[in-house]
Amino acid sequence: MAKRPTQTLVLITPRELMRADFGPGSAPKLLALTRQPRPDVDQFGLLVEMALLQGGKTGPRVWILSTDLWMHPLEVIVNIQGISRSEQIRALSLEAEQFSGISGLDSQVGFMPLPSANGMRTFLVSQIRDADLDDAEGIVRKAGGKLEGILHPAALPASLTTTGTGAWRRLEFWPDQTVAVQREASGQLRHMIVTGDPATGRWRGDYETFCLKQPEIPTEVLLATPSLSPDEGMPLEDDAVLPGWLTSWAGYLAGKERSVAYVAPPTRPMAESTRRVYMGLGVAVALLLCVGHYLWSEKSLAQLKGAIKKAEEPAARLKDLDETIKAKAKAREDEIKKLNKLQTMTENLRSQRTRIAQLLEACALHRHEGANLVIRKIDAESGEPRLYGECIDAKHASVYYKQVADSVQKFGWQASPMNISEHPERKILGGGPFFFDVRFNDAPAMVQRLVSAVGTKPRPAFERD
Repeated sequence: MAKRPTQTLVLITPRELMRADFGPGSAPKLLALTRQPRPDVDQFGLLVEMALLQGGKTGPRVWILSTDLWMHPLEVIVNIQGISRSEQIRALSLEAEQFSGISGLDSQVGFMPLPSANGMRTFLVSQIRDADLDDAEGIVRKAGGKLEGILHPAALPASLTTTGTGAWRRLEFWPDQTVAVQREASGQLRHMIVTGDPATGRWRGDYETFCLKQPEIPTEVLLATPSLSPDEGMPLEDDAVLPGWLTSWAGYLAGKERSVAYVAPPTRPMAESTRRVYMGLGVAVALLLCVGHYLWSEKSLAQLKGAIKKAEEPAARLKDLDETIKAKAKAREDEIKKLNKLQTMTENLRSQRTRIAQLLEACALHRHEGANLVIRKIDAESGEPRLYGECIDAKHASVYYKQVADSVQKFGWQASPMNISEHPERKILGGGPFFFDVRFNDAPAMVQRLVSAVGTKPRPAFERD
C-alpha cells in the first residue's frame, strides 16, 4: 500500500498541469511527479481538479503554483500598518484592480513588503478572484487535503545551484514576465518584475540596473517559456531541472519562513458538517451525564432505604422519609423517559448523517467517464440538497439523473424533476453546453418514520441553525 504524502504541490503553466507529492521534513523527498498537457479551458477550478486527479489522496497540506495568478510589485501611498489582516487585503485588492483588471471587491490578495523608496510603500502582490479561490479550496478539500495557499511559481526564494547563506541571483523567464530575485549577504531579498514576452528584450535595461549594486555574484538562469533557446539557461520542463525546482519549493513552503506573496483561503464560518459533529459530541456528553445521574440516583435510593429500615420510629419521620422515596422514584422514572427519548433522537440523527453521506456517494459514483458531464457543486442554500452540473449533451444529464434518482430511493431520498437549460452565451455546434440542477427531498415514507420517532416533522437535512 502506497504511503500517503505529507505535502502536495500543483503546478499550472500555459503548457502543462503537474502534481508533485512529497514526504515529510524541511528537506522533503519527491514521492511522485505526474504531468499532462494543459487542456484548452480557462476555469481555474477545473484545471486544479484535473491536476489532482493524476494521483490518489493528496497530502494534508496542498499548495497551488499557477502562472494564471496575477503578480506584480505595487506602490501605494496609504499606510496599511496597524489595521487588521482582512482590511489590508481589501485595501491592496482595490489598489491592484486598476492594474490587474480584477475587481477589488470580488478578489483576494497575497502580499509581502519590498524595499520602499520616494516615500511610497511597495508590496509584491498576487491577486485571484474569489470564485476561483473558492473552487480550488473545495476541490482540494474533496481530494482529502487542506489548501494552504495559491501563489505564482516565479521568484522561488532559494538557490537551485548553491548552498549556504551566501548571496545569489536568479533570472527567470516566464511566458508573460521576466523575473529576477536576489538574496543579498544580509539575507534580504530583492525582486524585479518586467511584464511582456521575454523574447522582446524589454527587460534588459531594468535587469542591468537591478545588478548594479552587486554585479559579481553567482547567477542562475531559469527558462520557463518556449520563446527562448534552451541553450540560454536551465529549461524548467527538463526532467533534470523540474524535480529539483519543485523539491526546493516544497522544502521552502514546509518551513515557517514564507517570504512569498501567496493567497491564503480566508477564515470561513464553521462548516455544517463540523457543526453537526459538535452537536453529536454535545448529545454524547448529555447522555453520559444522564447515565451518571441515574447511577448516582440508584446508589442514593439504596442508601435511603437502608436508613428507613433503621429509623422505624418515630412514625412522622418514617412518613416523611417514605414520601421522599416516592418523589425520588418518580424523578427516576422521568429521567428514564428522557433518556429513552434522547437515545431515539440520537439514532435518528445518526441515520440522517448516514443518508446524507449515501446521497453524496451516489451523486459521485454515477458520474461515469466519457459522459462530458461535470458536477459543479452540491449545496443546500434552500434547506434541501441541490446538485448543479454542466454537460455537453443533454442526454448525458438525463441518463445521469435517472441513475441517481433510482439509486437514492433506497436511502429515503426523492429526486425532484431535473431543470436543464442551455448556456446563454457559450454555444457549440449541435447545441450546448447545458446547465442542469436537481433538488433532493425526504421521501414520504422517510418523513413518516421520522415523525413517528420524534413526534414532529423533521427539519430539512441541510437546514442551517
